[in-house]
Amino acid sequence: MTGAKATRDFGELYAAMQANVAVRVADGWREPIPNGTGFQCVYDRKFAKGDWSFQQLQRGLWLITVDMVAERKLFRQHSFGRKLVVTAVLDGGVAMHGSHGVDGQLSGGFCTVYGLDHGDCFETVYESGQCLRWMTIVLDQRDLFETIGLPASAGPSVIREFSVGDILNPYLHTTLSPSAYFITTQILDCRVAPALRSGYLRAKALEFICVLFQDLDAQSALTATDAPMSKADQQKITLAMQHLKGSLDDPPTIAELANSVGLSRRKLQQGFREAYGTSVGSIRDRLRAELALDLVCNTSKSMLEIALETGYEHSPSFTRAFKVAYGISPREMRRMAKYRK
Repeated sequence: MTGAKATRDFGELYAAMQANVAVRVADGWREPIPNGTGFQCVYDRKFAKGDWSFQQLQRGLWLITVDMVAERKLFRQHSFGRKLVVTAVLDGGVAMHGSHGVDGQLSGGFCTVYGLDHGDCFETVYESGQCLRWMTIVLDQRDLFETIGLPASAGPSVIREFSVGDILNPYLHTTLSPSAYFITTQILDCRVAPALRSGYLRAKALEFICVLFQDLDAQSALTATDAPMSKADQQKITLAMQHLKGSLDDPPTIAELANSVGLSRRKLQQGFREAYGTSVGSIRDRLRAELALDLVCNTSKSMLEIALETGYEHSPSFTRAFKVAYGISPREMRRMAKYRK
């Protein structure tokens, strides 16, 4: 099956959910989720290690989660009908090719929003050996805002226009803010009791959409009016991002980062907005917050050690920044993480 394209058709996924039976499938085993709202597919180790799931959270709202490492190169074709597809990636990167010529990347730390019409599809490629962790929220176009519980005037204009049929294929790509990243982590690491799980995931999915709309509105306000970046400048932006990721314990100032790659501060900021959807400072803060969350939840390091590793000189300044990003202190977060485990 190497090189073959396995199709993820929404109608077939929905029918499999309603069938509510365990069955052998081409690349593994499909088992019903206990509450009867979906199913989980566990991969055959010939193809991948891990699983993915599909479940309906309420009318017009579905959730797909992926946590796997491909054992070979896998190709997937996705067809969802008249749906808005929102994918938030924590780990890994997947090439994406749309039926209307939209090519991109589902990348760790980013969220991609893609509208699909009937008959439209997009293809993804899972590279061998790469850890892939993401969630996809699927919303029915016909009653999108009613499902979310927001007025039709809310959200980015391109999504409002998609909801009434004026735009067929919106495509948006933005960084995951600390809040959006944390919600994604809560969904993928959900350990809530089965009786409460569906309600918990529904609340978290809707919370994520609201946070995403807010982030996209903020991104829109930052849209640059400068001339497009040259290919050489785009390469410098990529280099600047690599430098930023490698120096979180002592993050450079914007001027230092611009000088290190041979760009002006204005050009650097423009490039980050075009490539990553937000400012250099926001990217820096997001990367530090993500690293802090991982160290708090998955290590026994002291808060001072974590503060120094994420570029803060003192624990109090680290604690303040952490609470701004996630709403609670790092010590409270560590207690929650231990409880979930």
